[in-house]
Amino acid sequence: MRSDGTRYVCEIQLNHIDMLVAKKESHVYYETVRKELPALFQGTEVDAEKPEAFIVGRLSTSSLDAAVEALSAKAAGLFLYAYMLGQHLESEAKNGHEIHFENFDSLPAGLGEVYAVNFKRAFPEGQDPRGPRRSPLLS
Repeated sequence: MRSDGTRYVCEIQLNHIDMLVAKKESHVYYETVRKELPALFQGTEVDAEKPEAFIVGRLSTSSLDAAVEALSAKAAGLFLYAYMLGQHLESEAKNGHEIHFENFDSLPAGLGEVYAVNFKRAFPEGQDPRGPRRSPLLS
């Protein structure tokens, strides 16, 4: 605040490159709606601005926003977990699997669950099949 009482408000945005790419790709749909929708209602009594506003609003607050929110909640501020989620989703996409946002609930919550899932995968019987081993650090 300045000495004369003037307040300044600012916003700082940090964007991940993948998020910027996604926004750029989705902008094509936004522009298509803005161009084509008025033509659909030409010659009718329907005010084209109302359905346009609704559709543009839905595109602006897309499921991508919900996905980012869901993944952020899963990561709970842990950058390692967020990185691992990103790697997992990228791997799924590269392997041709569709990514459905409604399946995010099935992802492990936090690193503890990730480690538990990986441990169970490595040791399905709950123990190392080679038997107990002694570590010089633990002896």
